[in-house]
This record gives sequence, structure tokens and C-alpha cells, in this order.
Amino acid sequence: MVIDELKTVAADSESGGKLSLLDVGCGTGQLLAEISAGLSGRFDSLTGVDTSSQMLAAAEQKKVPAARFCPGNAEKLPFSDNQFDVVTCCHSFPYYPDKLRALAEMKRVLKPGGYMLIVSALENNLYDKFIMRLVKLTTGKASYPSASRMAQLLRAAGCRVAAPKKLKVKFFMPSIILTVAQAEKAL
Repeated sequence: MVIDELKTVAADSESGGKLSLLDVGCGTGQLLAEISAGLSGRFDSLTGVDTSSQMLAAAEQKKVPAARFCPGNAEKLPFSDNQFDVVTCCHSFPYYPDKLRALAEMKRVLKPGGYMLIVSALENNLYDKFIMRLVKLTTGKASYPSASRMAQLLRAAGCRVAAPKKLKVKFFMPSIILTVAQAEKAL
């Protein structure tokens, strides 16, 4: 689903050339490997950032073409303003203590009109809340916002928000939502 959405974003992009992408909380680099394999014609610069040196080492071992991996914190990204056309964040967002600050940082490094794609489990109903309590027993401290709260945070960070898309998951899993936002363009 993320790859399909990235195809749409790439087609909608006002950039005539190839695009740059940052994956925040990249972990082992799986998403960047998939992008490199499936969308190499549209993205010439792939960057992953994570706080875990072990995850970054695993990502480096994948030898993803056109990708670089670097240490960094989502709440203080080590990149220049307006550097990336697309920012992705898949499943790490609930672990950021200051969610608004993390989104503001992601928006800061986006070029005006750039796209942000956030994939996360969200607590949208009683079932989700129950399941996420079980998940938290094994994953540590995390805070899972609702889809409406995610949209509020993205708007507060200066983004326009498209309707969230529920990803298909197994019946026993919580809701996994893909939220697409676009950085406001300068006037």
C-alpha cells in the first residue's frame, strides 16, 4: 500500500526530475529497499534515519542502491530545511514522545508542496484500544493517536491532510492507517 501511494505521489509531484525521500525511523531499511526495487526510476535519493545503531547496521547490510543511512532523532532531524520531496514514517511514530515536534521536523525538511506519508496503528475504537494495550506489554512505551488526532497534529505542523486510508490487516490486528499530508506551499 505504501509503494502504491508513493507511485501516486511521484506522479502528482510538480518536480519534473527524480525525487528525494527520507524515511524517519527507518529501522532495518526495509521500506527503502522496496522503494529502490520498485520505484528506482522516480527516486534518485533515498535516506533513512533511526536512533538505533543496530537497526542502521542492519540497513547498511542490505546495500540498497542510492540509499544512505544515518543516526538521528525524529524530533531533531539532522537535515537542512526543504531538503526532501517525500518523507515517510512507518510504524515508529507512536514511539516519539513529542509527536507534534516530530511532525514539525518532518515538515521542516520537506520541500514546499512535498508529501508526508505516516503509517501507524491507531486507536480508533474499543477493539483497537484493547489490542494496543496487549501490544504495549511487549513493545514498551508508545502512544497511539486516533485518526482524527493524527490529522489535528499534522495540521498543527503546517500540513494539509488527505483522508486517512485504512490498510488491510488480519482480523486480530488493530487498525493500521496510512495518512498522507502535504506541506503547505509558500505564498
